[in-house]
Amino acid sequence: MIEFNAGRLVVKLIKTTKISYILDFIVIFIKVGCMYDNLFSKRGVSLERLKTFLEVAQAGSIVGAAGGDCVRQSQYSRQIKELEEFFGTALADRRGKFLRITPAGKKLANIISHSFSGLSDLKNECSRTRYAFSIGGMDSVLEWVVGPLISRAASKNIKWTFSFERLRNVYSYSKLLNMQLDMAVITKDAVASDIISFKEMGGLSYSVYIHKKNIGKISCKRGEEAKFILETFPAVSLIDEYDFSKLLKSQFEAFSITPNIVLKVHTFQFALKLIESGDYVGILPKAAESDMSENVAGFLAPFLKTLDQKIVLAWNRRVMAIRPEMGKVVEYIMSLQSKR
Repeated sequence: MIEFNAGRLVVKLIKTTKISYILDFIVIFIKVGCMYDNLFSKRGVSLERLKTFLEVAQAGSIVGAAGGDCVRQSQYSRQIKELEEFFGTALADRRGKFLRITPAGKKLANIISHSFSGLSDLKNECSRTRYAFSIGGMDSVLEWVVGPLISRAASKNIKWTFSFERLRNVYSYSKLLNMQLDMAVITKDAVASDIISFKEMGGLSYSVYIHKKNIGKISCKRGEEAKFILETFPAVSLIDEYDFSKLLKSQFEAFSITPNIVLKVHTFQFALKLIESGDYVGILPKAAESDMSENVAGFLAPFLKTLDQKIVLAWNRRVMAIRPEMGKVVEYIMSLQSKR
């Protein structure tokens, strides 16, 4: 019997084994043992340099990251140059006081961010402190869907903290792809990559809302209340730039509705406050009813049915691999959602 010692590994090979198999194994072992040798074969990469690059990438400039400190500015510039020499490519294009992070630089910044998150998670686990996670989503979804769930989770004395990023659907999805968010609550139809996994959280549907003091002024056939309300009373709507507004406009045209829109706002939350004042009517997601005054009534509208959307809790599989604790967060949030 032959023994081949290498580090901690002791491989016992039977004499009758073909010599080619033995050589193949030795080659495989050497490759595994040297897997990261090329990463550390030359100087230039370190935790400090990686931290510096991430800070500069997030600040958008060396001046911003260094806080106006001339000594640190020089140090940061040198460290970025050393990283570029190490990776053999430009990580940032310098344009006066500002930097444009190159595609390679963006990829590196994302890798650094979530690698640091993984290290931080391990440190938190060892020191028994809370893990921190970011969740992106639209204003109304975060406030009326995700917020209440997180509030219920907080009351259970869980070991996580959360930060919300208010983003339009497309930006939340983009940040998931680029590993700049841990999770996001987005519409199901936004998911277009196999690297993004998700669990369904239900649907978003909409109704027309009016203050109850004005209900007595409604005079139309049963089932046509929503159309009458929008055409008769001063209405508030979201600004035209939003995808929702564009879809809604097409529905108005399809159903020959001419809404009396006199005010446009940026959020459903602001629209709700105006409707609660009794001076306006408007369209809101039904999820708003959890935060709505009892003085407001809702009416179903056939022309809003096509705007219904499925929403999902989504995450990047690569981030999940780096931060396995996130899997527990996803399961916990979904368990709370199922009890709503």
